[in-house]
Amino acid sequence: MNEASVQQFERLMIIVWRWRDPDSDDRLQEVDYGEWGVWEPVWEIEEDKKAGIIRIDPCLMKEEPYDPQGTPRTALEKSIRDIEFLLSHRTNLEQKTQVYLHTTHTYSAEHKNDLLAIVKKLGCTCEVNTFQFKDSALYISPKSPFGLLGEDGSWGKTVDKDKLHYAKKSDHLITKDHFDFVWEFFQRLPKEKTYDLCESVLLTLQPLVYNEAVTSLEEYTRQVKNIEEKISVYLANFSADARFYDFCATLTTLQLALKNDDREHLKGLLQQVRQDSIKLLNTLPGNHIYA
Repeated sequence: MNEASVQQFERLMIIVWRWRDPDSDDRLQEVDYGEWGVWEPVWEIEEDKKAGIIRIDPCLMKEEPYDPQGTPRTALEKSIRDIEFLLSHRTNLEQKTQVYLHTTHTYSAEHKNDLLAIVKKLGCTCEVNTFQFKDSALYISPKSPFGLLGEDGSWGKTVDKDKLHYAKKSDHLITKDHFDFVWEFFQRLPKEKTYDLCESVLLTLQPLVYNEAVTSLEEYTRQVKNIEEKISVYLANFSADARFYDFCATLTTLQLALKNDDREHLKGLLQQVRQDSIKLLNTLPGNHIYA
């Protein structure tokens, strides 16, 4: 793999997973490319020479003791440096990258935030996502027949309405419908999560704050706690992404006002949530325009 092969793709997925099917020809082998990398040649997408997938398996990376030159100590840290190396050759804003970290490998919000800091430093166009077994559109199943991953550490396949779906078209070639489905799903996801949170915040809190709903103190407390939990999950996922800074700052202030039961302050904050969310939603990928 060389710089040109990374730069040629307008859309590139980097999937960090345990690619471990021992009986498959697709098993990712331990190969050392360059200073950091343990990966393989890019998987291309049928009928789209501008799209590709790179597979990384941290389980193939040997643990190394830390040294003064800053060599990563763990396989997880090494895989983060791998991704940084790849992204450093994709700083053209037209080169879009999606990174997927498998949480079973103990990738955490901290690792995601580390990568987002790298994305900000490099100035590249990159989404960073975490996923886990069967809880992601990445996995192929009868309910999600256009996913990419199987259950056994290999590319997936399934039957839907008597039709067999294969993520893998042929050697080092992925089916276009599967790639496009996953790419577009995760591209839309931040916008959908932002809209869903804003809707929950406004629909739940406005009646409570403006006394439009008669409710017991117990019910009020329950609803506020539910909103606080939703905000916390959203902040954990997006607060380190520069695009979300302003909206997340408003949400953090909202959380504090909820904690202090400052209803007068909440009235102004709800209006700010609406304004900031509209501004953010109209900058995120997706067709719908909000006003």
